[in-house]
Amino acid sequence: MTFRTLSLMLASVAMLGLPAMAQDATPEAPATPEAQAPAATPEATPEPSAEATPAPESDEARQNDQNFPVAQSEAEAEQPREVLKEKFDDWEVRCAASDESRCFLYQIVKDSEGRGIAEFTLIHLPDGGQAAAGATMVTPLGVLLTRGVNLTIDSAQPLGYPFLYCAQSGCFSRLGLTAATVTRMKRGASAKVTIYGVNDPESPVEGNLSLKGFTAAMASIGG
Repeated sequence: MTFRTLSLMLASVAMLGLPAMAQDATPEAPATPEAQAPAATPEATPEPSAEATPAPESDEARQNDQNFPVAQSEAEAEQPREVLKEKFDDWEVRCAASDESRCFLYQIVKDSEGRGIAEFTLIHLPDGGQAAAGATMVTPLGVLLTRGVNLTIDSAQPLGYPFLYCAQSGCFSRLGLTAATVTRMKRGASAKVTIYGVNDPESPVEGNLSLKGFTAAMASIGG
């Protein structure tokens, strides 16, 4: 993620009352058909909690970051890894600076007061697989890992996804989206992202993932 966006997310931590620390809990997300990871995003054991000196990421985590590009630090932001190619209403199409054929969708998920609570990136996956698209959700540290992330499209049942690992830049969840889910997003009016903070695990933190412009943005990357 960019340093600008990371600063926004960390500011949201204070506003939402979420402590800036990761947890040692093992993720346990609601079991739904959508929660099954696609071949491009295999299930992984979460990385240990981020402390002052975070543990090295596994080869699998590094591979995930290549498949779902998200800038990791201010230093990397100074040497851009991605460029803004197009914008479709509330969605940006960004591409790798080194290879502009590798593009993905990007949006900041915001709460009702306009504060960023997560970053959402999405890529189109090759036809024929279990998932039609793969997404990455990055939230601030301090989320309740055992509750995972819920994605609700319009009035449909929430789809549950686990957190895979946390790093200094936040906590990461990988979403395998079936063709049916992508179609609902194209036809939908809005989507809601729900996370929980460790300080108040009974009070959900909800953010809006706008679907305005999603169909055109997906078409621009082949989806």
